[in-house]
Amino acid sequence: MSRSLDETPLSLIYTIPLCETDAQLVGVFNVGIVVVIFAIIGWHGLVGSAPYGKSAWEVTKPLSLIWCYPINARFTWMFGHLPTIVIPWVVILYSPAKYMYNFANLSVFILFYVHCFYRTVLYPIQISRNATPTPVWFLCSIFGMTVIHIFVETHHMVNILQLESFSMTAVIGIPIGLLGGWINWRHDFALTQLRNEGKGYQIPRGGLFEIVSCPNYLGELLKWWGTALMTSFGSVQVMFAIYCTIFLGLRANFTHNWYKSTFGHSYPSTRRAMIPGLF
Repeated sequence: MSRSLDETPLSLIYTIPLCETDAQLVGVFNVGIVVVIFAIIGWHGLVGSAPYGKSAWEVTKPLSLIWCYPINARFTWMFGHLPTIVIPWVVILYSPAKYMYNFANLSVFILFYVHCFYRTVLYPIQISRNATPTPVWFLCSIFGMTVIHIFVETHHMVNILQLESFSMTAVIGIPIGLLGGWINWRHDFALTQLRNEGKGYQIPRGGLFEIVSCPNYLGELLKWWGTALMTSFGSVQVMFAIYCTIFLGLRANFTHNWYKSTFGHSYPSTRRAMIPGLF
């Protein structure tokens, strides 16, 4: 019965979800991801896309609708993702971290942490001051899910999953993850520069924008599926990649249709939503 956090300050983690072992902890997380996926699909079908950015709701009664009160977008993305750069070090410093220096495990962790640092520190700096505010509940949901995901993901990588140093999937996954990271950064930057011009939403041009509406989402998917490959399809990494595929796929479809309805015939008809030639 493996409990790698026993006799550490993090041992309480087993008690909160009523888990006896590391395997049960991972299982509870995976089930939770499935529940979240169905909730997102249901929300999208009944209400619409998550209300931030282009789909943000107009808040007319901020005092009676505190949960919808608008929060600065920069603050939301920075504070909401803050656990991603803090929690990994808490897990590493206060747990055995016995697989941390295995070559494959370390490679996964570095790619994972670079993405977290980008999303928490570098990306918010790029966000335009003209960006649409986000509702306070969205900030709280990002923060809450991030705490859970990042803890389990890091614990899984450094304490539970022992990877082969030179597996074929790792060799394939590393360049896919790096390519995804570059695509994500390149097109995130292009979008934020458009908003910084203060002209409102515009049709993005250049790079993969010429063939898909949301290449930034495509890049993020490649990062997470690259991570799943690097872990030889570790259950935590695969479940989160599936979650991202569904969430970003729905978001990309909304964004694509929004561009078409907003710009009409001016919007290139040959573009797909997220995956070139397919979707």
